[in-house]
Amino acid sequence: MSEVGKLVAAQEFGLQDPVTHLRSQTRFGRPDLHELFSNWTSEFAGMNVGMFYCGPERLGEQLEAHCNESRAKGLDIEYFREIY
Repeated sequence: MSEVGKLVAAQEFGLQDPVTHLRSQTRFGRPDLHELFSNWTSEFAGMNVGMFYCGPERLGEQLEAHCNESRAKGLDIEYFREIY
């Protein structure tokens, strides 16, 4: 079976992920940050949450903006970014 076929089978049948060998599946592409932060804002309301990020500057700026937006909606979230 080709590597693409293994990925498709793993996604369809909930098998071990061929990339990470974990049961949770690898998700390719960029996540929908708006949807993720909306879900987290309601799911973790009233909790203190920390967001730690190390990576490309542009994505860090977007994460920080989403953290600020979620904070304005009531999520107690702190954003930390490591730059080196």
